[in-house]
Amino acid sequence: MIASLNKMITQSIAFRLSRKKILAIYFFPYIIICVFTFLLVYNKTRLYGLMLLKENSLVENLTFIAFFLSFLFSIKLIRKIKAKTHRKIYKIIIGFMAIVFFFIAMEEIAWGQQFFNFATPENFEKINVQGEVTLHNIEGFHGKTEFLRLAFGLAGLVGLFLNKNRVLSSIAFPHMLSSYLLVIIGVSIFDVYDDFYPINPNIKMGVRRLAELIEMIIGFSALLYILLLIRKINFEKSI
Repeated sequence: MIASLNKMITQSIAFRLSRKKILAIYFFPYIIICVFTFLLVYNKTRLYGLMLLKENSLVENLTFIAFFLSFLFSIKLIRKIKAKTHRKIYKIIIGFMAIVFFFIAMEEIAWGQQFFNFATPENFEKINVQGEVTLHNIEGFHGKTEFLRLAFGLAGLVGLFLNKNRVLSSIAFPHMLSSYLLVIIGVSIFDVYDDFYPINPNIKMGVRRLAELIEMIIGFSALLYILLLIRKINFEKSI
């Protein structure tokens, strides 16, 4: 923990962030997990917690907003990356991320169906478990999104190790976002483990309820990552 905090403080120079802001960013996922765990465990607040986590509610809408903003700011970041001062591989990597962010954002709102209430094509409705325009709910993929959440967490972990790589360190995952990866990977591993070795039904239900929250945390980590890179490039230009 101390070593991680020291790395974050060192990186604060590159991102021009105060210690308080770095700590606020770092501890946010731990705090939000604790808050929602309390809401779900405490009888008097459980219904309120479930209401926030249900589909088309606050948490899912915040997830959509986070990923869509990540997409928009990724496009802005690509424009800021100059061929003379940054390697072209940066544009390729960020461009790929932009596509992924856009895809996830649109999946969250069923490609606009939740807002415009258009009918699901008949052929698509037959193979979609929820009868909506989403790919992750197609038979065979439905109920397996914990693998995608785990994959995102592991990808972020790889990005964290890139801080030691000379070529890609400029777009490495900041140490201050390592807490997001720990929460994402921890809950996702627990969820994946349950697929193969069923756990206590009550614990299982609690973990499944947190799935929407983990997706929101993923969205926030993606948005913060892109915003921090933009901030870093702006600072480099001002030197």
